[in-house]
Amino acid sequence: MKIGQARELYVEAHNAIAEKGIASFDGDYGELIVQAAIGGKLIPPTFKDYDLEHPEYGRVQVKTRTLLDRTNKRPNTATCAVFGKNRPFDHLAHLAMDRILGVRGCLIVPLMRVHKHLQRTKGKISFKGSQLSEGALDVSKEAVTAQAKIDEM
Repeated sequence: MKIGQARELYVEAHNAIAEKGIASFDGDYGELIVQAAIGGKLIPPTFKDYDLEHPEYGRVQVKTRTLLDRTNKRPNTATCAVFGKNRPFDHLAHLAMDRILGVRGCLIVPLMRVHKHLQRTKGKISFKGSQLSEGALDVSKEAVTAQAKIDEM
């Protein structure tokens, strides 16, 4: 495929997802997946403190990370979520995706359980770190199901 053809496909895809209200594909797409997986209300993208209001988990910040190794051979534990100093949310939704944006794992973790880790690592937590956090809830199956439904929209 020529670069011009690839660019045209990219623009066509970008326009198709923009029509669905998705501006930043990885991030907005991840938020849609998490919301469809656990429920709750999506907050407009202009609101930067958190992404989702949930009746059980409160304010949820969704962090979507794709594998760094584009061969899909790097484990999903290598994806890191990065946070600034201001963390006005209650739970982290850590979503790891493969190179073709398929769900590899999704965790809901109480912020209070990862707060010390985030201080020690300057605001970074790996998927494995989230997985090992006390109170981490694995919602990967729900996220895979949600993604399949979203992809049919």
